[in-house]
Amino acid sequence: MITWTVLSIRKSAAASLAAAMLLAACALHGRPALAQGEKRPDAAERDTRLQTVANTTQYPYSAICKVIATFPDETTVEGTGTMIGPHHCLTALHLLFDPRTKVAAKRVRVVPGYDDGRLLTKGLSSHPFGTTRMTQFLYWEPHDIAILVTADNIGHNSSWMTVGSRTDKELEGPTYLVGGYTTAPSGSERQSTLSALVTRVDGDRLTLNAEGARGLDGGPIFQRQAVGKAGEQDVWAIVGIQTGAGRGVRIPQEMKRILDRFLHDDFSGVNAKIPIPAK
Repeated sequence: MITWTVLSIRKSAAASLAAAMLLAACALHGRPALAQGEKRPDAAERDTRLQTVANTTQYPYSAICKVIATFPDETTVEGTGTMIGPHHCLTALHLLFDPRTKVAAKRVRVVPGYDDGRLLTKGLSSHPFGTTRMTQFLYWEPHDIAILVTADNIGHNSSWMTVGSRTDKELEGPTYLVGGYTTAPSGSERQSTLSALVTRVDGDRLTLNAEGARGLDGGPIFQRQAVGKAGEQDVWAIVGIQTGAGRGVRIPQEMKRILDRFLHDDFSGVNAKIPIPAK
């Protein structure tokens, strides 16, 4: 059994934890989270199929976020997340919390559409929709999944993806996109995507044919769910989260139902808003 737990981040040096709250329980199985401080693969090993996103202000790439977590010992872990509502970001738990030691990041920044390549153009910012901080997060520990609750409704500017759940057959059929942030040999940090197939489903754990896609932890496994009506955007859905190189976890149906209830007040239909870059 797994519980949905809420943790709050406060301004104290040790990041005090709020009282645990049981919101739902369901029989789910997943891969244990990575330990804090586990060595990350070198950026030079990244998959050559990765394609740099030319314009991160365009949907759905605008909904993909750079996540920067700072721990009490001042170490920093960087990864990827996905906006799934105006102030909710879906990511990998191990980026900001180690369930074994109970050490949580004391500060987490969320930057939708981050692209430091934009700095080469006068007047543009690397954070086109601004930046926000996490105030608390909810997590499913065995799945290595967390929802970050942000201080601002930054998703109203960046837009967001809908949450989808897929059966084994649906997962193993089509080509999906995976996305996130890796560091190029030049030192530049830009959003990248690549096409990938789900080659194995083991419970809710996924194996992808993207073994070299390093550094995309927390990033979305996503696809176009429906073509938008006249004057509306296409509907893009996140169906899973990358938890490591060539590994991921799907959004189970039970979890989707919990998320639908949790996020109900944030949605007015299935179509997200058109991104509005601030700068």
